[in-house]
Amino acid sequence: MIVATATGSTAYALSAGGPIVDPRSQALLLVPVAAHLTTVPSMVLHEGAIVTLALRSRHNASMSVDGRENIPLQVGDEIEARRSNRVCTFARVRPMSHFYTDLVYRLRREPD
Repeated sequence: MIVATATGSTAYALSAGGPIVDPRSQALLLVPVAAHLTTVPSMVLHEGAIVTLALRSRHNASMSVDGRENIPLQVGDEIEARRSNRVCTFARVRPMSHFYTDLVYRLRREPD
């Protein structure tokens, strides 16, 4: 499963079939990595949501967090994910509409 913020929606979550979320959104995304193996669809969750994932498989698994070493998991391990209270502020050098223009270009689709 991928748990992502709007920033991650156009990176990891999109590559697994998840939605694109407006970068101003505070929502969390929950996206299955192999959607064909589950009945859980991609979900956009409230900003205050707490996601608890429990490993029930005996197959090798690990948790991967941006910029950190992978953490091996054991059967029964649980991961709790939520938005951090710490906020990263980015400098915007282009108008907000540029996000969508750039997105259309990068996805190789023609705007209406």
